[in-house]
Amino acid sequence: MVFMTYANVVYSYGTERFAKAAAEIGMDGLILPDVPFEEKEEFAIPFKEHGLDLISLISPTSHERIAMIAKEAEGFGISEPKQAKKMAAQSDGVIVGSAIVKLCEKYGADCVPHISTFVKEMKDAIR
Repeated sequence: MVFMTYANVVYSYGTERFAKAAAEIGMDGLILPDVPFEEKEEFAIPFKEHGLDLISLISPTSHERIAMIAKEAEGFGISEPKQAKKMAAQSDGVIVGSAIVKLCEKYGADCVPHISTFVKEMKDAIR
């Protein structure tokens, strides 16, 4: 499981404390979309100490940055168990974001059981 939040949330809570809590609840990694690749070490070190991966995002900014970040990239856009299974065979894991957001949109306050079922199906597919 990967958690996505902003760096300020981690700063406010305390980076070390946040990393420890995330690991304790079973997170495998974190995405901090507002942390540039070049500045990630500040978070990556305490996260790694707690067994968490810091996953970098990439935007189509420059060819040099894309080449630098691509060395660590695996892939995104996973929305179905079949896709998850295929990607998991080629990488360390999969990230599902928009598909969960769509379930929240569709079911509103009643989304939790639908998300739970969906996440279980995804997890089963990659095992």
